[in-house]
Amino acid sequence: MHPREDQGQVEFSALEQIENPDLLIGSFQVMNLYCRLREVMASLNCPMQFNLRDLIKPDPRRTEHFLSGILNFCLYKETKMNLLRPI
Repeated sequence: MHPREDQGQVEFSALEQIENPDLLIGSFQVMNLYCRLREVMASLNCPMQFNLRDLIKPDPRRTEHFLSGILNFCLYKETKMNLLRPI
């Protein structure tokens, strides 16, 4: 499987190793979400590293930090796009 292909799909060979894959579907979804959120936070150059606990049992201060980083990026992007719009 190519690393940039859809990571939301689990390979059949991996499912064969698990006795009850239906019970773990939620876990796969959480891990996929975690990996995606970690990529987003890394792309924003967030000084605090996002971890699995931030998703499963979030600390309000850390959550506030991550959300404000995402919001600041969105506002920055919107401002820059508005400046470029006349061009």
